[in-house]
Amino acid sequence: MDQVDLPSPGGCSPHLILPIMKLIVENDEQKGYVREIGFESFLSMGELEMNKALNLWLVDKFNCDSEALELEGGISIPIRPLVKSVLGIPSGPIQVVEGLDVDDALKDQYTVNTRAKYAKDVANEMSSITDKEPFCIAFMMAILGIYLAPNTSLTVNRAFLGAVKQVDKLKEMDWCNFVATYLFKGIKEFKESNTTCVTIKGCVHILSVIFIDFVKDAAFEVPVGFPRLGVVTKKHIKWVVSHPFTSLMVHRPEESVYAAVLDSIAKDNIVKDGKCVDSETNSLSDTPATTDTNQNNNKHRVSGELGTVMPVKPAPCERKKGHNVMDTGNRPIRSAKSRTAEIIIYKCSPQLLPPIMKLITENVEQKGYVGEIGFGSFLSMAEFKMNRALTLWLVDKFNCDTEALEFEGGISIPVRPLVKSVLGIPSGPIQVVEGLYIDNALMDEYTCNGKVKNAWEVANGMCSITDKEPFCIAFMMGILGIYLAPSTSVGVNRKLLGSVRQVDKLKEMDWCNFVATYLFKGIKKFKKSKATFVSIKGCVHILSVIFIDFVKHAAFEVPVGFPRLGVVTTKHIKWVLSHPFTSLMVRRPEESIYAAVLDNWPKDNIVEDGKCVTNTDTLSDTFGTTDSDQNKNRHPVSAELGTLPISAAVLGPPVTSHNTTSWGIVEYVEVGTSPRSAAPGPFAEQIIFPTSGEQLQSSRPSSEPCSAQMHVSPDNPKEMNRGSTSPMENAGDWSAKKASVDQPSSGQAKRARGVAAVDFNVLNCTVCSYPLKCPVFQCIGRHLACGRCVAELPGEQCQMCEHGSGFSLCPIMDDIVSSAMVECSHDGCKSSVPYHELDDHESACSHAPCYCTEAGCGFIGPPQVLLGHLAALHSMPVHTVNYGKVHRLLASKPRFLLHGEGDDSVFLLVVGALGAAMVVSAVCIRAGASPSYAVKLWVNGPALPSRAAGRIKWKMEAVTSSTRPGEVVVEELPSFLTVPPAYLGWLGASKAVTLDIRIDRM
Repeated sequence: MDQVDLPSPGGCSPHLILPIMKLIVENDEQKGYVREIGFESFLSMGELEMNKALNLWLVDKFNCDSEALELEGGISIPIRPLVKSVLGIPSGPIQVVEGLDVDDALKDQYTVNTRAKYAKDVANEMSSITDKEPFCIAFMMAILGIYLAPNTSLTVNRAFLGAVKQVDKLKEMDWCNFVATYLFKGIKEFKESNTTCVTIKGCVHILSVIFIDFVKDAAFEVPVGFPRLGVVTKKHIKWVVSHPFTSLMVHRPEESVYAAVLDSIAKDNIVKDGKCVDSETNSLSDTPATTDTNQNNNKHRVSGELGTVMPVKPAPCERKKGHNVMDTGNRPIRSAKSRTAEIIIYKCSPQLLPPIMKLITENVEQKGYVGEIGFGSFLSMAEFKMNRALTLWLVDKFNCDTEALEFEGGISIPVRPLVKSVLGIPSGPIQVVEGLYIDNALMDEYTCNGKVKNAWEVANGMCSITDKEPFCIAFMMGILGIYLAPSTSVGVNRKLLGSVRQVDKLKEMDWCNFVATYLFKGIKKFKKSKATFVSIKGCVHILSVIFIDFVKHAAFEVPVGFPRLGVVTTKHIKWVLSHPFTSLMVRRPEESIYAAVLDNWPKDNIVEDGKCVTNTDTLSDTFGTTDSDQNKNRHPVSAELGTLPISAAVLGPPVTSHNTTSWGIVEYVEVGTSPRSAAPGPFAEQIIFPTSGEQLQSSRPSSEPCSAQMHVSPDNPKEMNRGSTSPMENAGDWSAKKASVDQPSSGQAKRARGVAAVDFNVLNCTVCSYPLKCPVFQCIGRHLACGRCVAELPGEQCQMCEHGSGFSLCPIMDDIVSSAMVECSHDGCKSSVPYHELDDHESACSHAPCYCTEAGCGFIGPPQVLLGHLAALHSMPVHTVNYGKVHRLLASKPRFLLHGEGDDSVFLLVVGALGAAMVVSAVCIRAGASPSYAVKLWVNGPALPSRAAGRIKWKMEAVTSSTRPGEVVVEELPSFLTVPPAYLGWLGASKAVTLDIRIDRM
């Protein structure tokens, strides 16, 4: 039987390194040299042993296109980004280049009988070398030949001499990418070879270490510490090879010891064949790029955390088929899932902002500046760690046409309208414009050595700026480059300088739409790209936050509060990542925490490609016709009109009220029910007259007073002026031909098919001027009155008629009054109530606007929106309470917000003083009094003479409601808890009372 030669795992021999390093460690001078060139990790290298079977199995599992170990269960482990963590060697900005010229004398030192010296012999000889330069050259040639880049002959590679002889630059070279690329090329050559006996070039030991680190078994403990070559030893490999390799389970990347490294890949520069794709990486013969120095004196790019480590692939790969095709002219658009053979990154780095914001918060002046420009939400930004897999999955789910995340079951989540709720940044009327003119001096401030400054460097530097304008410009450039609008590089976007330098207008600019449009364009460009190395521009963090907020699972509690970047944290994304994404159910938009926002979205301005369909001015233009709201923010007066694609010619004359100009889509048809029906009033209602069993519907835009005409009466068709034509008919409108009512047929009235206008003043009592209630009475002169007023009139005679007349019941008006339904005017409330009940409903509506508690702030909004406003902009503490359960709070501040779990009610816990005592009470922030709540409060302290235990208890059976919580004075409330001075003395100087609170929904 013929002998079959097995492939060799190559010349990589980590077991030969340890005895060499032991000799170097005993020589302080040589030990120092090794540290100076950045290879000190080898001095603590563990005892290692290679296993041929394991190496060959791992090489077989290695995918040359994706540069990853592809294991069972769809687990893919990228190798290149982990090389630094395994070896701990330099990954500087200078590319390692083979074949540079060297003099013959140096080449002869590594030649024997015209052949290259054996690497092992060079290693043995170097222990006797005392001078730094020759020692370092010998050291590098030995470890490259034995371990890092071994060839098939176990000799030194003299092509490296030109690189390693530049000893002073060794620490600045990118050895990690060089070793990775050398290994990947070696594996590729091995797989493509048809010869019988093949040797694998490269450091295959890296694959073994990484696989051992990913083994998932109860009996196997993954060692801790970095670099990994110092902690993964012969003991660990023996345990692994004692089991069938295919039987071993492996961790997912996000569960492994490398989780932090892999997660941060997205913000690192991409390198192809050792060359940086995002910025120029200098070759060995060039001058080093702009660098900085870390604590180990290793030079690296000034991009710091934004761009230090590189995932790569050596060459363009063959693309896989089966890409998603969207409606883009039949041009195939790639999904994130189909990019297994590509390197995909994003630079959005929310985890970098909290430390910077903490420094700003400690500086009262800078904190004030941030609040003034409208970016106060960032000061309370929560820690959030991005996940690459989740981000790419969400990008794949994003539909560029609908600007929505689309999930199974037909659930579509529009992203643009939620940006404001996620970020809490300004969404004013001024469009953010790139490329406005700026002077050279400002441009130079954000330029370094002819290139744009690093965004991380700008963010760090702004903490030392004291003047408002330069600080605000630096703040904006920093957060835009790091988080809100990051590009494919790590530099600031100087095109935005013209916008951000107008500090006084920053709060009036539409940053929400700018950030959304920038992200959507980035995703669209990514999906259309056919490049091997692709970077997604934009704030992809928004997608993760929104998805987490929509997760529907019994074991997952969606946090409360706005803006969302302050409440959705790493803890929540970790829970989501512990489940397969596709297995998680998502809420429908109307069930989500954004329900109120999405419900109101159609009323807001429509934006296309970042441009408002209404008159939203660009930064360089003057304002159009504008008005001011309670916060003195200017906005176009035609805001509400801008949502409707209808011309003024069709709509007729506009109706102008505070802040808005509106057009009623109505057809005026005169009906002779009253001598006052000459012309429609300016606030006429839209009414559809029903058939039996249906109710009359109205879409009254506001609670403004109405004029005194009624224009349609379906019960008096004979009196209709049939010769009149409507403005809509004259304008050729197809949607409302006539608002007439056909003659009755077969005893049944046919339903009116048009939309008619009614002045609701005709539904008011002529005596008390309040809305009519059944039964309705009418005099001979057609004056209408409610039954209560008629009973109080002298002799029940009409006082408006010249000679007086009696009243009789009017059944027709009873039908109209009982069926005339109007919508509540409060945003978010879709209730329709009878017209005569409207005032009562709106005065108690749960969506009635409430006022901000802070003096000088004119914010008004529903309780849930006010909760987010107070938490984000005024840093008021928010605590979630479960009804019927006791919660403990530290009353260290005069006001606390309590958010009721289940019904989104908002409570304000108020602390005050009554003499030397402390008083505490609670109010519900709302307009109405239903449902009712009971509050119990306990405070613990020392035992008082009158009590056996040091505990005071208080209960309020019915919590007081208020739409102006800022005006609440504890002592003026019906009931409150009094904390005696003795308790406060016992607490010491802090006077921070610990309260137990329980709220019950009655």
